[in-house]
Amino acid sequence: MSDYAEQVRSLLEEAGGLPTSPTQLALLEEAVHLADTHHDIRLGVEARRPLMYVARYLLRGDILTVAFTWCLAHYDREPALFGGRDLLWEYGQVIGQLANLHDVSRQTLEQMLEDFGRRLLAGGESQLQVYLKQRHIAPDLGDRELGRTANQLVHEEYRKLGRGPTVDERTEEIELELFLGNEERALELAKRFLHGDWRGYVHSGGFAPYLLLPLHKHDRRPEAAALYKRCRTSFHPERCYYWPYGEFIKWLTLTGANDEAVQVYAKCQRAIKPYTDPLTRLHFALDATVLFDRLAKTGPAQLPLRLGEVVPVGREDGRYEVAQLHNWLHQEARELAARFDARNGTDCFQQQIQARAELQKWADGNAAVSPA
Repeated sequence: MSDYAEQVRSLLEEAGGLPTSPTQLALLEEAVHLADTHHDIRLGVEARRPLMYVARYLLRGDILTVAFTWCLAHYDREPALFGGRDLLWEYGQVIGQLANLHDVSRQTLEQMLEDFGRRLLAGGESQLQVYLKQRHIAPDLGDRELGRTANQLVHEEYRKLGRGPTVDERTEEIELELFLGNEERALELAKRFLHGDWRGYVHSGGFAPYLLLPLHKHDRRPEAAALYKRCRTSFHPERCYYWPYGEFIKWLTLTGANDEAVQVYAKCQRAIKPYTDPLTRLHFALDATVLFDRLAKTGPAQLPLRLGEVVPVGREDGRYEVAQLHNWLHQEARELAARFDARNGTDCFQQQIQARAELQKWADGNAAVSPA
């Protein structure tokens, strides 16, 4: 084996021993670069497989898309390089990540879904994965009708295939029902999970926080407090900011746990980087406004925080003005919402700005539900 090939495999082995993290991603990028420098396509394929997986879970759609485009071009010329892998799983993930970019048109996403469907048919597969992906990105497109239609098609495919949803597919359906405003239906679908059965919920830490506010609003607050304790074990903003973390900020704020909400906000704000995709930034800003709307009414006027590199608000003596953070987060939410609504041809995200403001009516004030 050549020296460079040994180096690539050493990097892959080192990365394989690490948890999903920016450090792991950097090692995989180095392995890909080394393989490409020596024009070794087979080794480039080998290195990009784990790279795409890690990039997906770190929400690095930029890295995932570039790697996938390279792989798909080589797959179409020489499928044997991929040892029987058809790249269809990765194709679905790329579509989901591109939906997070307001400068990727809806037409482009629809064309990719059509190509995805053609490839499934060519491989003798059903269209279930296309319908699942349509259902998944419907909230990103602000399209409730697409979500309803896709969900119906998903269940028709289940009947044709003689199977029910996997756990991950069930959790995505719960998230869709919440997007559609059907909180009671979502809680019903999550009943087994809420009663303590975590079996098969591999990514339950990502799905479960979406149930906190519905439980709070339906006067099931002890259940919400217990669920929060379980969810916190999956809170790792040092790796990446995931959208469900915003649910912690909102729930803590509305239950009067403002101090803890501020701590969670600060950790999440530090996880927002210059490369964080626009839709992730929008979701974070929307959720953080709930906290800062509350702080604007209750105080304090300043907060001693460490917030990271993307906050354009100055601080003095390590303290930020709450009013300035409040105004910046609202501006961030408005600007990004306008871009995505223009892409989508809806006013869905503008509506979400108003919906976040209306959450204040659910605030407990000083009657906090203890998350401890």
